[in-house]
Parts: sequence; structure tokens; C-alpha cells
Amino acid sequence: MALVMLQHSYHLVNPDLLTPTTDFIVYFTTKIASVAFMAVSGMMISYFLFTRNDWQAVYSRFAKRAILLIVLAHPAIWLTRYFYYDAAMRSTLYGLNHEYPITDTIGLSLLIAPLIIRSTSTRFRIVLAVCVLAFTPFAVAFFMPQSPVLSMAKEAVFGQTVDRSILQVGWPLVPWLAIFLLGSFVAEGLDGVRKGRLSASTLSKHMVRTAFWLAPLGVVLTAAYKILKMQFGDSWDLDFFKAIYPGRTTSLLPIYLAVLLIVYAFLMTRIDVRGKHDRVTWFFSVFGRTSLFTYIMQFAVIHSVPSLMGLKGKLNSWQPLVLFAIGLPICWSISYAYGRLRGWIGADDYEQLSALKP
Repeated sequence: MALVMLQHSYHLVNPDLLTPTTDFIVYFTTKIASVAFMAVSGMMISYFLFTRNDWQAVYSRFAKRAILLIVLAHPAIWLTRYFYYDAAMRSTLYGLNHEYPITDTIGLSLLIAPLIIRSTSTRFRIVLAVCVLAFTPFAVAFFMPQSPVLSMAKEAVFGQTVDRSILQVGWPLVPWLAIFLLGSFVAEGLDGVRKGRLSASTLSKHMVRTAFWLAPLGVVLTAAYKILKMQFGDSWDLDFFKAIYPGRTTSLLPIYLAVLLIVYAFLMTRIDVRGKHDRVTWFFSVFGRTSLFTYIMQFAVIHSVPSLMGLKGKLNSWQPLVLFAIGLPICWSISYAYGRLRGWIGADDYEQLSALKP
């Protein structure tokens, strides 16, 4: 969530000051946030499906949340971003009709994924996810329907190259559902820890080993793209290179997943094995426990309010860091108050957490 706020702060930079270098630094770093959204969402629902006796009750609970995400979160995000849009885009309801946030994709995944998770093994789901991710660029590059309806359906399901985009679906269902399903890999391990089949330290080691396979794979795939582009960029279909361009669902995905696994293994070792809690991890846990509310609300704090103040497109290259430094504690305070109001966060929340034994 903090990385999302940092990225959104960067959106207010003067376009004339943007450079490929700053774009690469900001987006390469912060785009892991959406991968984390999907993978962690998949991990959590898989964990509940594995550990609860009545999986249908779990599905019913998350289906209600899915409906909330699809029906209410979409317009709520548009409203909180309202002043970020220019007058013409506000008058045409552009953001409401043409932009489809990640919450839509998470909602659809919550409806579809449990049925796959309950009927297949973890190994099968990993193979399925890898195959789907490998197939998606070919669907994007070579399936070019003439019908506008089919073209929009393709964009929503598989994705689309930027110059052919109609709906501006940033998170097409099929590849992101695959990432959602990959989260079940960790969930199965957590289920094993809960039932005593393996220890938390062993699971942490498994995740680190997996990460050390994934990271080099991402580097190799990215290098392969560069080599192919240099050798065949002038003769092969340009749409193909656009479809396989290093990104969150292509060659950079193994790197992002490796980072997430290492971070998760570190936190599990520190908290669940050694029993060490600190204010920093507790601070960020507030965002995690109020994630949907925080995600929607931060658009108002980071996008709309600064735009109302005339800052959109006016920040220099370092001022987004100032906006982030101001916006982060403001968002945290609002999220903390909301968590207290909902009863998710107690007055002595950190003290109770610190009293837990590994």
C-alpha cells in the first residue's frame, strides 16, 4: 500500500521533467505492489479454504466481498480520484466508464479461484498458472478480432497492447487470476505449519529456495527478450514484442515473486519463529487490515487533494517524495481510525501483538 502511494505521488510530476530513467526507477520498484495484491489475496483465501471445514461458508463470505469490490469499489475509486481528472474527463465520466481498477480483477478472482482451488492440487495450479501466463502474450499479440465487442472482451480477459486499448483494463483477468492462484503455493505451506506437518522455519527456507530459482529465471527471460528484440525487432511482428515486453505478468513476474517470498520468509522468521515484533511492521499492518478502505481513500489524499491545490503536473522530480512523506502518515491516521471504528484494531493493539509467543 505504501508503494502504491509512492507511485501515485509520482503521477503529479511535471510531464516535461519525466525521463526514462526516473520512470524505470519508480515503476520497476512500485509495480510489485499490484503483484503483491493478487498473490497475497490468493494466499489468504486459499489458506481459509484449506483450514476451514466448511469451504462453502468461506466461499460465501468471500463472494460477498467480491460483489462489494466489483459493485462499490469501482465507483468509489472514481469518486475519490474525481478532482485528479481534468474537466473534460469529469464531464464525460471517463474514469468511471473507461478505467477498470485492480479491485475489479480481485473481485472476479475471488469468485472464480475458490472453485479451482478446491478441485485441483497445488502442483496442478502452479502448472496451470505458468501455462496461462506463457500463453497470454500470444493471445494478446496474434488474436486480433475485428468486432469491437470481441476486442473489448479480449482486452478484459487477456489484455491488449496500449495502442489498441479501448477499455484501458490494466489488470486483465486471465494472467492476474494466474498470479492469484500462485498464492495458494504459500497457503498450502501455512496450512502445513498450522497442522504441524512442518515448522515455520522450514517453510521460510522453502520460500527462500524457491525465490533463488525464480529471480534468475526472471533475469534470463528479460535478457531473452532483449536478445530477441535486437535480432528480430525489424522482422518479427511488433505486437509480439509489445506483448512480451518485460512487465508484471511477463519476464519481471518471477523477480517480483522472488522478492515477495524473501520478504515474507524474513517476516515469518522474525515474527513467528523468533517472536520479535516492532513498531514498523505493526505500523504497516494497519494498512493490511484496512486494505480496501486504505486503497480507495489514498486516491483522495494523494491524487485529488493535491490536484485541487493546483499541484497536478507541477511537481519537480524530488517533490513526489515530499508528497509521499506527508501523505503516508495522513493515510495511516485515517486508516487507523477506521480500523478502530470497525473494531479491527484495539486500543492496546501493539501491546497485545508483542505479548504473543512464537
